[in-house]
Amino acid sequence: MDDSASAPPRAGKTIANTLAHGVVLVGACVFLAVVIPHYEVALAQMGTKLPWITIVTLRLSQFMRSHWYLAAPVVAGLLCLDGLVYHALRKSGPKSAPAVWSALVVLAEAVVVVLLALSVYLPAVSMVEAME
Repeated sequence: MDDSASAPPRAGKTIANTLAHGVVLVGACVFLAVVIPHYEVALAQMGTKLPWITIVTLRLSQFMRSHWYLAAPVVAGLLCLDGLVYHALRKSGPKSAPAVWSALVVLAEAVVVVLLALSVYLPAVSMVEAME
């Protein structure tokens, strides 16, 4: 007789899932806090009009650097929320619910990564076009 079907879900899968999401979130924070400030200097020297997404990214980077002490609690809170929702869905939701939740989190993180990439890419394209 197999009791694994009625056994409560173990936390290992929830922790692994949350840590995987956390890697992307921490990577985005490091990008904003470390990479963007160097890029900001180059953009200031360029002196051209910046796309709105770049302006938003620069302001977010400035906010993160000036309020760095908020980054860890916010990231930790988001990861705790992610883990709690994922675990609750594994425990009592439909069988596909945790996968759907995980896919939505990955999609949200992908959107953030694409927006950050665009905020760097678009001014670089403008700079190359200005040199031609």
